[in-house]
Order: sequence, then C-alpha cells, then structure tokens
Amino acid sequence: MNLTIFIESEKPSGTYNNIYLKEANKGLDNPSRIIYAKKGYLNNSNEKKYLELFNGDIVNINGSKTNNFSFDKINFDLSEYTSKSTTFPKIQELNSKLLIKCLTYNAKGKAKDLKSEIFSCDKSTIKNVKEEVFKRFYNPVYLLLLSMIACLLFFISKENKKFSLYKYIIFFFGIVVIVLSELSLRYASNNIIGFYFFITFPLFSILSLYIFSFIKSKINF
Repeated sequence: MNLTIFIESEKPSGTYNNIYLKEANKGLDNPSRIIYAKKGYLNNSNEKKYLELFNGDIVNINGSKTNNFSFDKINFDLSEYTSKSTTFPKIQELNSKLLIKCLTYNAKGKAKDLKSEIFSCDKSTIKNVKEEVFKRFYNPVYLLLLSMIACLLFFISKENKKFSLYKYIIFFFGIVVIVLSELSLRYASNNIIGFYFFITFPLFSILSLYIFSFIKSKINF
C-alpha cells in the first residue's frame, strides 16, 4: 500500500491547510481512496501518529466504481505508514520564515534541532534551501540591474551613427545579466567565493551605472 501526502501550507501554530492524501493499493482489483481536507493537525497519542482532518471529502475507488462522501472531522491513522514513508519536501512551497530559520540553525550547527513535520533541515536539503532563499530575496536585484542597463539607451541619441552598435552592446550586456542571474541560483550556494561574487557583482554594477547616469544627466542638462 502506497500513501502520498501533499500539504499546501503550514501555519506557525501547526495547522496544515489544503491537505491531499492518496492511498493506493497495488493491483487493479484492490480498492484505493483519495482524501481532501481544508485543514488538519498532526497528533501523537499512545505512540500512534494520526492526522486530524476537518471539512473535506473522501473518494473510494474500487475498479470502475467510485463513491464519495463529505466529513466534518476524521482521524487518519499514520502509524502503519511511519516506517515506510519518505518525506519529499517541496522547498519552493515553504514559507520564507521557515527557510531562513533553517539557515540560521545550520549556521549554528543545530540544524537537527529545527522541528517541522513537513520539512527536514539537514545536509541533504541545505543547498536547496540556500538556492531558494537567494532566489526570493536577492535575485530581484538582477532585475533592477537589467532595468538600469536598458535605461542606458536614453543617453544615446538616435542621430548617433553608432546608435545601432550601442543598442546591440546594451542588449548583449542584458543577456549576460540574465545568464548570471540564473547561474547565481546554482552556484552561489556551492562555495564562499561564488557566494560573494554573485552578491557583489550586481551591487557593484548598479552603483557604477548609477554614477554613470548621474554624471551623464549633469552633462546633458
């Protein structure tokens, strides 16, 4: 018997929202079922682990026949799946607060002390966590840099004989920034040199472009 669990989000209080469970048996003649609940809690009682689910539906599938019913509250026993189940955290769907907390615990060498039922903060996930945090909070800086590069066209007169050449050069630098922004997601978390490079490069470039734009605007006006 295989069990798949998908949870859309988790609140700090321990409440799960929009829970999807699929219990499938091997073989075409064996029945299976799908459970959906708007919210739920994980409870441990007498060494048993179960999900307390609220406001949902159950669909029972037996061959070509199906039947379903709604419920206000049910308890789904997880005890028989505990030793067989494997958790696959969807890091992209976790809230930023939990990811930053994981990085903080990891920096202190206490990653194992972070308790979460839907996410495991350890060596196998820390690289992906770094990439996701970098993507959410720092990658937008590259968008600002890309915008500033595009704005360089305002300082070039269309009457300039080299306008087309400058346009292609600016376009080329824009492509370079896009490539670097994508590379930063992969390599910023690999080593300290890559991390500092992908952080300082856009900041230095933005500062340089700002100074250039400020000087050009003073000259033109």
